[in-house]
Amino acid sequence: MVRPGRNRPVTETGSETVGVRISSASDTGLSNHWRIEVSNANANRPLSPHLQIYRPQLTSILSIAHRATGVLLTVGTPLLVWWFVAVARGGESFVRAQAFFGSAFGRLLVFLWSLALFYHLCNGVRHLVWDSGKGFEIDTVYRTGWTVVIASLVLTLTSWVLAYALRGA
Repeated sequence: MVRPGRNRPVTETGSETVGVRISSASDTGLSNHWRIEVSNANANRPLSPHLQIYRPQLTSILSIAHRATGVLLTVGTPLLVWWFVAVARGGESFVRAQAFFGSAFGRLLVFLWSLALFYHLCNGVRHLVWDSGKGFEIDTVYRTGWTVVIASLVLTLTSWVLAYALRGA
């Protein structure tokens, strides 16, 4: 429906009016550019649904966790590089790095980094399977999601148990 005197198409839903106006942006001095304005002034609702109305699902949580673990791995990798450089330099540099990584805070960081590594690895394998076009059935998505969570926990705990068991060897 086009309102008289206005150059925008309008969609009316009950008492709510939503309009879109597309016009040339020539007043900005830029040719071949368009301005798109969305009017939602009369509607008492957001333009799109907010996260508050959605119940978190396993798929959304795992997607967010995959991105978060990617960031954690990126942020944590310089610490690993610092430790490798300290090992190569030896002496006082190595003692300082070992003191940091041997502290409770250092061990917590390394534990979280290793958990992020194994989660990102397992979920990356899951994404590779998806890239082949397989595993998109809802039950398969949830089953592989839980498999990723469990496998990353098992791999992390196994590596830490083995590291402590072999520590004196």
